[in-house]
Amino acid sequence: MRALIRSQGVRLAARPTPQPAPGEARIKVAFAGLCRTDLQVADGLIPVAEPRVLGHEFSGWIDALGAGVEGLRVGQPVAVMPLLPCGACFGCRHARPCAAPRLLGVDRDGAFADHITLPAAAIYPIPEDLPLRRAAFAEPLAAALAVLEAGLERGERGAVYGQGRIAALTLRVLRHAGFERVEPVEDAASLGLDAYDFIVETRLDAAAWPLLIAATRPQGRLVLKSRATGAIQIDPLAAIQKHLTLKAVYYGAFPEALRLLRGGLEVDDLLATPRPLEEHAAVFEAARLGETTKPLFAL
Repeated sequence: MRALIRSQGVRLAARPTPQPAPGEARIKVAFAGLCRTDLQVADGLIPVAEPRVLGHEFSGWIDALGAGVEGLRVGQPVAVMPLLPCGACFGCRHARPCAAPRLLGVDRDGAFADHITLPAAAIYPIPEDLPLRRAAFAEPLAAALAVLEAGLERGERGAVYGQGRIAALTLRVLRHAGFERVEPVEDAASLGLDAYDFIVETRLDAAAWPLLIAATRPQGRLVLKSRATGAIQIDPLAAIQKHLTLKAVYYGAFPEALRLLRGGLEVDDLLATPRPLEEHAAVFEAARLGETTKPLFAL
């Protein structure tokens, strides 16, 4: 099978078609999205064991089942939650978020390939009337839905800081959920002083941190959403003095993301025209230049 791998750079390679182990299913990949994490792995900013197949946002069809798998069938259209719990930490043992999850394309071979095998528990059947191209966007939407678990209150004034499709998607999620007084802000310097009850950041760096703190009202909330590749040096004193709540969120409910994609939340304008794996160099380069739309591979 074809696979786009990180191995002293990024290249298209031939790999053996994987066979599902007991409790796993094999998926024939239909569409796969390229995100910041994939770019960071490709550029060596996130170290991985090489060779590593990239990609974690995707949709496809079940084409083989391992022993003991129930509730899935060959030919079924599916999407996948790509963050796999470790099964051993305190969170996993007590029905809380996993402290050491494994991400496809980073800790385990991912979805920029013709086929991928995964634990059945990570696989979600999708309705026949949900286009697979749109279903491949379920992972980013599930990530955006996490902001609804941050304790924000409708009626408050809020801002989504950042630019590109991630910020746009987060803003749409909040407005769809009834947050009518939330607005986009691309330039942290324009946020103002004590202007917002809450701010959701979608691209954090050391320069933006004091501006976000200054723009959040006393006893307000700053929601940490982006995934920086390394440590960011910050001074917590201003946040302490203002009695701010810092809330870190990761993923919302994957089934809810699929429900919204089926109807009720417009995302098609955020999806780029799918291109074949053979054009990966051009797709990666375009992704580095801007984040207006989600680059997609059609397999």
